[in-house]
Amino acid sequence: MDWDNKLCFQLIEEYRLNEVLWDPKNPSYYSKNLKHDAWCSISKNLNKDVEEAKVKNSIGTGKGANEIYQSKWFAYEAMMFLQDRDDPRSTIRMAKNR
Repeated sequence: MDWDNKLCFQLIEEYRLNEVLWDPKNPSYYSKNLKHDAWCSISKNLNKDVEEAKVKNSIGTGKGANEIYQSKWFAYEAMMFLQDRDDPRSTIRMAKNR
């Protein structure tokens, strides 16, 4: 399993483009079949096995400004699209109150 920086950034971009994998606001987020299809597409684009292409990512939330982790990982900034994925959607009630 040889992953250079360029391939890691390519994986991150492929992951970002497949919102079904990471965005709970996506209508297909809970579809295991569509998630599997997305991983198959990513692995094909990267010329890697599906299992090799899968990764888990986490970004800490609910921390004070002095507790925010500053990663030294080269691809940390590229993963920042995941930061607001859990923000609540506006509801009809919220829209009426505006």
